[in-house]
Amino acid sequence: MHAASIPLLGAVRITKGFTQVEIAERATASQAVISGLERGRAPMTDIVANSLANTLTVPTGLLRARAPQPYILQRLQSSLPAHLVKTLRAEFSLAHFHIRRLLGRPAASWPRLAPEARPSEHASALRRSWRVGAGPIEDMVGLLESHGVVVLMRDLSGLRTPAVGSWSQDEHPVVFLDPGTSPREARAALAREIGHAVMHKRPAHQSTREAIEFATELLLPSQEVIWNWVAQMDRTRLRDLEETWGVPASVILDAARRAGAITSTQQRKLKSIVSGIGTEARPHPRERPRALLAAVQRQVAAGATLDHVAASMLLDRASLQTKFLAGAG
Repeated sequence: MHAASIPLLGAVRITKGFTQVEIAERATASQAVISGLERGRAPMTDIVANSLANTLTVPTGLLRARAPQPYILQRLQSSLPAHLVKTLRAEFSLAHFHIRRLLGRPAASWPRLAPEARPSEHASALRRSWRVGAGPIEDMVGLLESHGVVVLMRDLSGLRTPAVGSWSQDEHPVVFLDPGTSPREARAALAREIGHAVMHKRPAHQSTREAIEFATELLLPSQEVIWNWVAQMDRTRLRDLEETWGVPASVILDAARRAGAITSTQQRKLKSIVSGIGTEARPHPRERPRALLAAVQRQVAAGATLDHVAASMLLDRASLQTKFLAGAG
């Protein structure tokens, strides 16, 4: 059966924490029937749909809807438990579906360079395409949202990554960002994730080094900051650069080393100092996603209630607030 015809039943079940056997017992159906329904190999009768919907506490329409296929470009750690990866994919599938119901069709645009282009060249092309200029990016979350990327706050502690995205075809790009990540680390993590999307290599060919190089150039365009490294690099200078560019000291030191402004020995020494006592930089303001909140507010301003907005997305109000509006500015 073609992937486009697979219903969302399986994704809903997984995110609710049920096995096929558990759902079969609660819905008075066999595990074979549930498996066939999730694969799109059997029709879902009204009786079965209602039973499953009551068990999973979701609308029947959600269970029958087509499941968007997530496309995760970041190479997840091979040691991760399979159930965590399966849950992540299910969460992305549902996120793509609900967001499409709220925002309509996506309109994200990405510059495309030759495959052999360096990561820094991809980053420079993105800055030009998005008209970022050469200075610091004031709001990384806002920049992504203004170009069609939806940022959602989700707990990713089990996945051991601060951010991960899904770039499903014909759907809004979605990036999950762990709310426990510090604001500067969050900016760097988002920049790395955008690097995966812009360079658009399949996970097997993705390189962490390439993503880091892309993120560094996106956040710290070398033509602007390299002259600032001529002066002696110390904790004070690192603090000033952290505050100006909104990136962690580790990113600055990696960039300075690649630019030849400091030696490997200096880099290791400064990293050791920073990891021990920090740079005393002022905290960076936490950047909050606003795109979905703004879309909901527009509908409410037009006369809809929050319950109506949630229902139009095939959600309940609590799920809309906790999964899609959490952490919004």
